[in-house]
Amino acid sequence: MMKMKPLNGSGCILSKEQPKICVPLTPSDEKELKQQLEMIHRQSADIDLIEWRADYWQGELKDGLSAVSNQLQNIHKPVIFTIRTAAEGGEKDIALSEYEHMIRMSLKFPCFMMYDLQLMLVKQKADRMRMLLDDLHRHNKWIILSYHDFQATPSNEQMLAILNEQEALGADLVKLAVMPQTEMDVKRLMEVSSLFTQTHETMAITISMGELGVKSRIQLKETGSCISFATASAASAPGQLPASSLRKLLQTQ
Repeated sequence: MMKMKPLNGSGCILSKEQPKICVPLTPSDEKELKQQLEMIHRQSADIDLIEWRADYWQGELKDGLSAVSNQLQNIHKPVIFTIRTAAEGGEKDIALSEYEHMIRMSLKFPCFMMYDLQLMLVKQKADRMRMLLDDLHRHNKWIILSYHDFQATPSNEQMLAILNEQEALGADLVKLAVMPQTEMDVKRLMEVSSLFTQTHETMAITISMGELGVKSRIQLKETGSCISFATASAASAPGQLPASSLRKLLQTQ
């Protein structure tokens, strides 16, 4: 794990004291890529980071990598590379070997500074995936280990165990996104996030999804979460607010 606090890159300093706004880039082809980047460019002042959701790309990944890399040269923001599988709300149902191959292929493109890897996939083949994590760190990439539950909010003990496991596996940032069924679920996620961020140096991204969980995307000084996801065009998860609206709300906290 990189011992950096706060994490720094492209003029963007990540810290729980000054949470940042990240928007998804979800094009299926080059036409959509240009359209979405135009929208991001117009809202640049309200956006700190970009997450390229490579699972939305419909063509060959190598073509998507080239297109995205070329287009991002004029967008001076740190970029997260993410392939979200169908099991955790993504667009691709792929085997672990293909998942690993796609990530390694992307290392040829220096524009990707951070990588979101799913905890459950990393655990499937721990030794092999440990080598991938080590390779990412050797390339000076930051690793986000993530866990998504689109059905429910686990118990407090389970959520804390997930965050601790992500940290133990070498994450530079831990990420937990869960679906609330009640207001109490939102409160519990926020309490777990606050407990973790107050007792660990590793920074966290925590989200209670959907309309019910919107306050978890706003009250970041309470939760200690260092990034909130918003939209510049299409949302990539339920409950995301427009970047401009989120910026105004964060400034009032």
